[in-house]
Amino acid sequence: MGKVLIVSGLLAVVVVAVLVVIVGRVRAAGRRRALAAADRNRVALERWFDLRPTDTERQLALNFLDEAFALGRIDQEDHARRVETVLKAETNRDAQSVLNDLRPPDPP
Repeated sequence: MGKVLIVSGLLAVVVVAVLVVIVGRVRAAGRRRALAAADRNRVALERWFDLRPTDTERQLALNFLDEAFALGRIDQEDHARRVETVLKAETNRDAQSVLNDLRPPDPP
């Protein structure tokens, strides 16, 4: 009877150890997938920055500037300068550059 209990106990320890390894590998795989997705998103964003802005993207930037002006975050002269930059922007990076200091920081 004692040997059966010892064997059962050892079997239980082995089963728990195997489960711990499996859970660890599943979590690691999930982290790897999340990192890969974040890398793909970063690459896609960098590609987007290098594209010419569409009319819709320019209009969104202009709307953002209008809102900042209406809220008093920029004055009329600054607004006009930024609008001109958006309208002349050759890439999305150029258009977005005049908005960076108007956006709140990303949450941690």
